[in-house]
Amino acid sequence: MISFHDPGNNFLCLNVGFPTVKQSSREEEWADWLRLAIDGDAQAYNRFLVAVTPYLRAMARRRCSQFGAPASEAEDVLQEVLLSIHLKRSTWDTSRPLGPWLSTIVRNKMIDSLRRRGRHTNVPIGELPTGSIRKPCWRD
Repeated sequence: MISFHDPGNNFLCLNVGFPTVKQSSREEEWADWLRLAIDGDAQAYNRFLVAVTPYLRAMARRRCSQFGAPASEAEDVLQEVLLSIHLKRSTWDTSRPLGPWLSTIVRNKMIDSLRRRGRHTNVPIGELPTGSIRKPCWRD
């Protein structure tokens, strides 16, 4: 792996056989904490979760807005993302940047949420045309 630090823009450029990915110093710090957490450091895991949660929340809110989901769904997606990180943290390839891994989890949990929600449209009952409401079949 080839890496270098460019002090001018505070980015770490990594070349691991893939296209060059710029990783911010913030993401590198998160990655360091997650590596320590994987090795059993509970304090590092706590620091990681406290630091990354606002970033994940913002990402979930952007995804909800992008896909037309209610803003309230972002918190549910965030909880699913945090649970997934907790359960799958050992699957993260520590030689790869953390940001794309986190983004993929948020995207996948957003897709799961949209699938659960389905393509339902809420229409107030007052807006239904007359005659469109049928009697329940059990009352025949």
